[in-house]
Amino acid sequence: MSVRDWADDDVGILDVRIQFTPRLPVVRLSGDLDLASEHLLADSLVSVAANAREAEVVVLDMAAVRFCDVAGLRAIEWCAASLSATGKQLVLYHPPPSVTKLIAMTGVAQWVTIR
Repeated sequence: MSVRDWADDDVGILDVRIQFTPRLPVVRLSGDLDLASEHLLADSLVSVAANAREAEVVVLDMAAVRFCDVAGLRAIEWCAASLSATGKQLVLYHPPPSVTKLIAMTGVAQWVTIR
C-alpha cells in the first residue's frame, strides 16, 4: 500500500508491507509516516491483530521510515493501545532516533517496546 500527498512538491510516500506468520507478524514501513498516511498503519495493524490470534507480539519495523510527524506518532500510540487491549504487545524495531525521542517525550513509551 502506498499513499501520495499530491499537495506537496516533495511527494511523501509510505510503503507498508506485512510479513504474516501466526506467531510473529511483522509490519514493515518505508517512507513518511504522517497525517496523509497514518490510516495505512492503523488499517494494517488492525488486520494483523485480527488474523494473528496466536501472536503475543506484533513487530513494527521502522528502519526505513524517513519522517514521522505527530499524526504518525498518534497512530503508533493508538495501534499499541489497541493491541494491548487484545493482549498483544507492539514492538518497534529500529525506529529512527527522532521517533525514539518523540516516544520518550510524549509518554507513548508506556505502550511500546523499542528494539
